[in-house]
Amino acid sequence: FGWRAVFVLSGAIALVTCAAWLALMPKDAPQPETVPGAARTQIVAGVRVLLGNAGLLRLSLAYLLHSAVYFVFVFWFFRYLTEGRGFTILASGFWGSLPGIAGMIFAPLVGAFADRLGRRIGTARARRRVAMSCLFAAGVFVLLGAVLPSAVLAICALSLSSGSINSAEAPFFSSATALGAANPGAAAGVLNLMGNLGGVISIWLVPLMSKAWGWNGTLLFWSGVCVVAALLWLTVDVRDDLRATASA
Repeated sequence: FGWRAVFVLSGAIALVTCAAWLALMPKDAPQPETVPGAARTQIVAGVRVLLGNAGLLRLSLAYLLHSAVYFVFVFWFFRYLTEGRGFTILASGFWGSLPGIAGMIFAPLVGAFADRLGRRIGTARARRRVAMSCLFAAGVFVLLGAVLPSAVLAICALSLSSGSINSAEAPFFSSATALGAANPGAAAGVLNLMGNLGGVISIWLVPLMSKAWGWNGTLLFWSGVCVVAALLWLTVDVRDDLRATASA
């Protein structure tokens, strides 16, 4: 149908989503009156507290690495299929949808599991274990995707890796809002900022790496990034940082 039709359809989906949001989301309760300028002062103070929150900054660094790997799938998986595995453009379109489908299936299931585990061992420990497990699994599946000789098996492994990466989203954001409990929106914004920065970095690095190392070497590198992101979770203690935030 041509590219114009693609953009028109995308815009229509966005408008439907906007209408659904307005119709289905609960309405905000009336807000108390505030002194002029007080809200701005609160926001500035909240951001300063967040930037001094070591736990949130370490978590955000882990999310930067997590998102850098995720954006490899978003922006470069199609090129990997055509250049690294020799698929046609049409076939790459089909197989390239599998990582997104895997994320769509895995993310809510893993989020529900994290909540259930949290009721047994504590919310903070459950989030850490689930996030680390997802990131380690993503690293292993990326490694398999690089070394498996079968193109179909490699695609399946990389799709599972993308699903694992997506599944870590819930622990990341729920932990960020817990760490910045007084300013949860701003805390999530700091996390999201770092995630987008990770995307910028990987979008720039991947073509340089694939040219210098080939696709297998590039995938091995990002497998290691997953492991580093997982290990960074060991430096984040939500309960300790909550106390630090409250005292600040």
